Amino acid sequence: MRTLKMYFGLSLRCTCCALLLLPASGWAAPAQETSWVVRSASQPDISDIKLSISYKGHAIQNGSELTPSQASDPPEVEFDGSQTYSLMLVDPDVPSPQKPTNKDFVHWLVTNIPKSAVDNGQTVLQYMPPAPPPGTGYHRYMFKLYGQGQDTIQVKPFTSRTKFSPKHFADQYDLGDPLATFYFRAEAQGSVDESK
Repeated sequence: MRTLKMYFGLSLRCTCCALLLLPASGWAAPAQETSWVVRSASQPDISDIKLSISYKGHAIQNGSELTPSQASDPPEVEFDGSQTYSLMLVDPDVPSPQKPTNKDFVHWLVTNIPKSAVDNGQTVLQYMPPAPPPGTGYHRYMFKLYGQGQDTIQVKPFTSRTKFSPKHFADQYDLGDPLATFYFRAEAQGSVDESK
């Protein structure tokens, strides 16, 4: 971090090319140095919602590596919520991370979740456990939580789980950007990554 000296005896602490400067201690400059929070205008605000994911009673960390058998049953998903939500689990690495020509594969989709009660939501697509093809290495399995602008959305029936676009789905049902995301990685058990 470097400090930039400016006119009027103020200094800025800069970590990147900042487009937005926010005062941390009000607008009046004290006699000594003023501290400023520097944030890029292109950085999205980070949601206060945090997802907690557990498989078979064991909490996992964001970015954890699991075997497909460890994730064979639907997870427990917890978060503090105050509105209605949609939750999805997708694999963006289908059929392989090197050539994701069929991305995304949707493994689970639940809509109309009241507050944080995922079990009381409407299951559009039942949970399908990870099944990465042998030799394709680690696949990412990404949970995405969206806030709904209305209590109920009516989702059209799915004809396929492949080539699912989370962004298109969010746009279609006016969900906006995800409020929270979480992912784990898994590869086929006993497989050798042929991409290396």
